[in-house]
Amino acid sequence: MRKIIKNNKREKILIYSIIRNRAENIQRYHVQLKKIVKALPEYDFYLSIYENDSDDNTKIELFNKDWSFFKGVAIVSENIDTEYYGSVKDAQRVENLAKARNKAIELGGFLNNMDYVLMVEGDVIYTTDDVKRLLDFKNTEPKFDIVSSISLRKNKTHYDWWATRTSAKYNPDRSEIEDDYEQKEYGKYYSTSNGLCLYRAKPFQDGIRHHWINKVTKEFDCEMVVLCQNFQKAGYKNIYILYTSQAYHI
Repeated sequence: MRKIIKNNKREKILIYSIIRNRAENIQRYHVQLKKIVKALPEYDFYLSIYENDSDDNTKIELFNKDWSFFKGVAIVSENIDTEYYGSVKDAQRVENLAKARNKAIELGGFLNNMDYVLMVEGDVIYTTDDVKRLLDFKNTEPKFDIVSSISLRKNKTHYDWWATRTSAKYNPDRSEIEDDYEQKEYGKYYSTSNGLCLYRAKPFQDGIRHHWINKVTKEFDCEMVVLCQNFQKAGYKNIYILYTSQAYHI
């Protein structure tokens, strides 16, 4: 009789965030992450947070929280005298963001042992079910490379115009999210970010990173778009937005 050996390997997920001047959001950020880890015991979760140059109580709030519910934690705080930008399109801002995101992904030396990387913005509201739907997306599209939530304002209009693309070029006149997204489960896109974004870890392990120069237009652009371009260049072209997973910007 042939013996059947089951693979009980637990998948490992690195949650990463970059945070600056978000002291008022840290409590909610902490609570939401703790709920994820508690609700999804079938995964091993690791956390990396990169913070720089906050001039509120962000640093204090981050280091005063108990993160021990993660399998591994790396938090780095720096004062490197970078200018603080709001939500604007600026070349120096996206260069700073790209470098910060790359630092966050590499913190703690966790990356090479991960199956997935989950980007979580520090200022979004979501539920555990929103994250679970992203993690379950592999059952719907087994060959996915990137899948994000859809980020929304309180009035349910789409928030993340800049990173949501159907081509390399940005459309400043309207969001490129599908008009009928509320009637669909998901859609395929050129690039995404949208508050919660799940990536296969392998491309990052192969050296793919964020950048701030659009490979097509040769101009500065959203660092999340350029990351998706770098994924595609390496053959990882299956990029989706899962409309049933929602993150609300506050």
